[in-house]
Amino acid sequence: MNLINQGSAIEALDELARTRSHSILIDGSQGVGKSYLSRYFASKLGVEAFLSIEPKVDAVKEAIDNCYSVNNDVALSIENLDCGVVGVAYAMLKFLEEPPENVYVVITCRNIRQIPDTILSRSIRISVPPMLTSDILSYLRSTNCPNAGMIEQKFSSCLKSFADVDLMVSLSIDK
Repeated sequence: MNLINQGSAIEALDELARTRSHSILIDGSQGVGKSYLSRYFASKLGVEAFLSIEPKVDAVKEAIDNCYSVNNDVALSIENLDCGVVGVAYAMLKFLEEPPENVYVVITCRNIRQIPDTILSRSIRISVPPMLTSDILSYLRSTNCPNAGMIEQKFSSCLKSFADVDLMVSLSIDK
């Protein structure tokens, strides 16, 4: 599904995949599709091993250690780094300075001001603008929810993200 708000991010990720960039930071508000864009980047690289981890020191250290022991290409996505503890960013610094040739790191965040300058200086930043109403409604229609028309008619002004759509769809399923 082509979303208007993600258009420039998709174009940038296509170019970064062609140049095999190793450290990317995707920022934007909750529900704009940062996780989708991380997976998109991995697919454009042709990487099958995609690891999504939470911003916890132990999880990051374990993932980094595992990356050194594999030979195939790996995409490591650290979701919402700004929601983790400060130690997570520092656990990543040396890794981002000299990542293994086969490892691609994608960091996502909601608040770029919470990301240390040392991470920003080692990453290529892509900002994703807020969702447009047309994007949200396209996503709702793509869910094939039998109640999508009713949700759109009654709640479209309340839907601000994919997460909102997912919640409404989950509530509307007849059991």
